[in-house]
Amino acid sequence: MPPRSKRKRSSDGKQTPKEKKVQIQQPRSLTEACVLVIGNLRMNTLATPFNQPVTDLEAPQYSEIVSNPMDLGTIFERAKQGNYLTPAELRYDVDCIWYSCDEYNGPDTPLSKNVAALKKIFAKLDKEYLECWDNGKTPQYKHNISSDAMDQEGSEDIIKTSPENKKFKLVFKGGKVSNVG
Repeated sequence: MPPRSKRKRSSDGKQTPKEKKVQIQQPRSLTEACVLVIGNLRMNTLATPFNQPVTDLEAPQYSEIVSNPMDLGTIFERAKQGNYLTPAELRYDVDCIWYSCDEYNGPDTPLSKNVAALKKIFAKLDKEYLECWDNGKTPQYKHNISSDAMDQEGSEDIIKTSPENKKFKLVFKGGKVSNVG
């Protein structure tokens, strides 16, 4: 007889999905906090259209209509390079994405509805990991980020610092590995 699964069963006898666990060390610098927040935002499936710059081939006359284009990929690269000296600078760039989407597509489109959901996710990550860096204060974190903030199914993500070179690394278990820094 095969070994029994240790997962719980629902009332109809089917196994319940395995709970996803996320282990993240708290960021020790504003740069790490920015990378953490934008990296997590980029992993959300709703963020896919916002992860790279929009071209005029994809969206005709985009460069003529949108005055200040921005994307999460560009923000992520800037964050990795330590270009954000305050959380307000990061928030400004993220707000440019939301504004550009509404400016080009209009407020009542599917992409704009995605933006509304992404704003909520960003606000949650901002409150937990960026607000504490406002006014140049060193943060005291209450707890680790939870899997519901990630809102990603099927992956276990770990963010850690590498002691040998003090560079920040973002490790995606479940198929992809990406080094940050």
